[in-house]
Amino acid sequence: MARKRRRYTAEYKREAANLVLNTGRAIADVGRELDIPEQTLGRWVFDAREAAGEDPRAPRQVNFKTPLPPDPIAFAAFDGPSLLAEVRDAIAKMDTEDRDKGLVALAERYAHMIEAVAKTGGKEAVSVMYLGPHLFNMLKELGGTPMQRAGLGKPAEKKKSRLELLRGGREAV
Repeated sequence: MARKRRRYTAEYKREAANLVLNTGRAIADVGRELDIPEQTLGRWVFDAREAAGEDPRAPRQVNFKTPLPPDPIAFAAFDGPSLLAEVRDAIAKMDTEDRDKGLVALAERYAHMIEAVAKTGGKEAVSVMYLGPHLFNMLKELGGTPMQRAGLGKPAEKKKSRLELLRGGREAV
């Protein structure tokens, strides 16, 4: 069954378009909320931008009227030693070799980046969630996770490739 064609007033079209333009919300989201097809609302937004003297095809920079909420308490100043100092101290206690210098440098770089982002906060603070596991993996490769230092975890072993695992059960002929 075909949907009955709906008619909208000029004022309704203007208000719906302004809802997209002034809030920075996506056309699809506003359209779903107002039960207006996405293409129809998109056309109204296009027309509203054109009427305002803007180039409707140009990318739009949205200036949000409400500021971002304050950073969570997790990024407040920490009284203890810096993360970089902690990582350097942990690495100094490990049995590292000259060939581990790259991993050591990378671990220190991750610690420095995490610390810098945590101090500034803002949208970049999300990257800490991605850098933390990388730092942990570098320490794990060096044999310096807290569990490994406590003697509870196994030292990192070289992982076998899939080919080595497949060949493991066969004898050379």
